Amino acid sequence: MAISSNSLFHATQSLDNLKSIIKQGFRVNYCLETLSVPPSSSEDVAVAPVIYFPMVSFSDIPLSEIDYITTKYQAQYIIGLQKAWGINSGLNPVLYTQSNSLLVKYLTEHQEQNSATDDRLLRYILGYTKNYKGLHRKSGFQDDNTPYNEKEWRYIPTDEQLKSIGIHSDFTENLPVTEKHLLTSKIQKLYLKFNLDEIKYLIVNTNEDAEHLIVYLQTHFKRHSARLISCIFTLNQINTDF
Repeated sequence: MAISSNSLFHATQSLDNLKSIIKQGFRVNYCLETLSVPPSSSEDVAVAPVIYFPMVSFSDIPLSEIDYITTKYQAQYIIGLQKAWGINSGLNPVLYTQSNSLLVKYLTEHQEQNSATDDRLLRYILGYTKNYKGLHRKSGFQDDNTPYNEKEWRYIPTDEQLKSIGIHSDFTENLPVTEKHLLTSKIQKLYLKFNLDEIKYLIVNTNEDAEHLIVYLQTHFKRHSARLISCIFTLNQINTDF
């Protein structure tokens, strides 16, 4: 069995979200990440760097393992696209790091550089960085948490794209709530687009969801509806047939 897929999967938490993705593309949003730090920097996960990065996330795990994502993130609606689309769109696999690595030590030492250009480059690299194990963005340290298993790919907007909507830097937890809300409203103006013929899978939770999605596709995508309907599967089908 293949250990990676020729598809890139994106999970979401509602059928309405899935419909919106089919219609408009993937909306960029800020995701909170807790970054690895060298042991000498801190033994307390609470003071590890925590940064919100603008991104869209995907996974290329085999379809037979997709319940790992749906269970961990409680997201029971999935769209799968051709991996070639992701490569052509500039997506990149995540760089997984562990706190004792020389790479993390190097990145940590260079966070204090004075060059604004270097600082932007470092933040862009960090945006494609994720903990190999342990740190969890919502619940702190968990020994049994291994993000490495997710085989994540990411899309992160360029500086030019961010500046075009009035955003000039990433933001962290210590910003006022009003400023966070303002940046979130701005970043959601950016979309990662795809063509309908690049969709390979539309996975929903129940048979009832599948029926609703079929009606939606027949109503809004008449010319493409037959092919898109053939992409629909339920989680039960995936878990029992793949």
